[in-house]
Amino acid sequence: MLRRSQEVAKSFSTVEAVLPDVTKEAKPYTCQDDSRRAAERCYYISATIKSLSVKTTLSHSPLVTRVVSGVIALLFFTFAAVQFNDSDGLSWIFLYGYVGVMAALAVFGRYNLALLIPIITIFALYFIYLTPSILEWMGSDDSLVGGTMSDDKMYIEQSREAFGLLIGLIALLYLFFTRHQ
Repeated sequence: MLRRSQEVAKSFSTVEAVLPDVTKEAKPYTCQDDSRRAAERCYYISATIKSLSVKTTLSHSPLVTRVVSGVIALLFFTFAAVQFNDSDGLSWIFLYGYVGVMAALAVFGRYNLALLIPIITIFALYFIYLTPSILEWMGSDDSLVGGTMSDDKMYIEQSREAFGLLIGLIALLYLFFTRHQ
């Protein structure tokens, strides 16, 4: 128990760096007393302060991050594979395949910001470009699922594409924010 108390006491220097305003006013609690009650008090104080800290990246274990990245890779390779019958399928095979490759690289811890940031930008700009179609679809009574595409209702296909881009953008942002795991 004394060892755990000493470990918790050492964590206060880290907490002071994360939360300087909170820890300036409060006196750091040092766990030099080996009594059980003091050790428990020190542990709860440390846990409370740690719960206040904010992280800038998503907090997962490396294994969870790799598994999620693997699922993303499989999904986007599948999305790319079913685009062969689409009229503009080549562009979607490239976009979905690119996300799949980025996720597959993430499984092995190979993050390349020079490849990740441009595709995030492309997905975001393309989604913004297609946003008027989503707004037009929302104002109509048409369904995105199961409906047939016609020349007078291009907003249906463009809304579907926009939602595909949004799913890809979310996956890419996940990869971006978990790259330090």
